[in-house]
Amino acid sequence: GSLGVVLSTALLAMVGCGAEREPELVLAAPSELRATALGPIEGPAVLLSDGSEPEGVIWTVSHPEVVEVQRNRVVAVGPGSTGVTAEWEGERVGFDVVVALDTRLSFLGAPETLRVGDVRELELVALLGDVPVDPGRVHWSTSDPEVLRVDDGSVTPVLPGTAWITARARGASAMVELEVVP
Repeated sequence: GSLGVVLSTALLAMVGCGAEREPELVLAAPSELRATALGPIEGPAVLLSDGSEPEGVIWTVSHPEVVEVQRNRVVAVGPGSTGVTAEWEGERVGFDVVVALDTRLSFLGAPETLRVGDVRELELVALLGDVPVDPGRVHWSTSDPEVLRVDDGSVTPVLPGTAWITARARGASAMVELEVVP
């Protein structure tokens, strides 16, 4: 019994002292990352199997208008999808990045009060990330058509009261409260 313990301990010692294996390149991230805003993307890291950061990684991005790699950090620079590959000493790891920016809508200079019969155009601004974009087709609605009608961004005050105008476009919405006075 004790000879078996000695032999297995010696065998483990020999294996442990054997030729040291080179650390391997590993991806500390899912194979696909999603970002909804521009800027650094949290998460993706390329490390060595011993947990250290490799020096001299060569990065390749299939669509540099979508992401860039700055000081080993993946940074979203525009909407779209791209493949990212890290190469180090002949080893490669890769992942995909999808940048789907959220659209935000807002009203520009909407009046707080309108007089009955005073037709006004509402100006809608759409931002994709921080970049102004065409909102495309806008769906307009009013919370109370007896107080305020809306047709393609043009509001017509009908009766004194308060109503909300809602604009929906690109999967986003904006609301503004308007008061109609006599």
